[in-house]
Amino acid sequence: LDHVKEIICNGNEKVYEYILCWFANILQHPSAKNETALIIIGKQGTGKNTFFTDILCKLLEGYSNPNMTNLENICGKFNSSIENMKLIVCNELQSIDTTKVLNSDALKSLITDKVGVVERKYKDQRVCENVANFIMVSNNAVPMKLESSDRRYVVVRTSEAHIQDTEYFDALSECLTSDFYNHLFSYFMTLDISKFNPRQIPHTEERQTL
Repeated sequence: LDHVKEIICNGNEKVYEYILCWFANILQHPSAKNETALIIIGKQGTGKNTFFTDILCKLLEGYSNPNMTNLENICGKFNSSIENMKLIVCNELQSIDTTKVLNSDALKSLITDKVGVVERKYKDQRVCENVANFIMVSNNAVPMKLESSDRRYVVVRTSEAHIQDTEYFDALSECLTSDFYNHLFSYFMTLDISKFNPRQIPHTEERQTL
């Protein structure tokens, strides 16, 4: 959790507390839809995936996608890849041009709507519950354009304190044992989120730049 606070959240206490509660809400309430998405911006080698999103997806194994790279797979016609997914991590999405009305509206709907239409290739469309929550990870300083009034996104820029720090990340790797995951799961399941409202997002300087 120190890595999440100091590196992923760059020491921002409010963002750190929000992210912990955001994920705990998904674990504690199987049908929870936070109606907000996390955007994690940072240079390659800061541990955004291996020591953050991959770990969260591991806790939701079978109900998560740790590496979605094409927007068409979630916003396009054949979007069945989102079905039953509780957490989807979007990595350097191709064609994530949210200035296009189609992409922008589709993303908004996926983030907030609790019911959606899915379609498999050669299969009919059908309505299903949408329980997907999204984390978007990017090495780009400005990965997507957002409307100034849009309160669906929490944006944070990672710290570069340990960028490409082999010794630091090797030590973290040694901690990723079965006991670690068991303890982390228990932590999230017992975290008090009774006063958590996911729509009350923390404001960051990074959000103003998108």
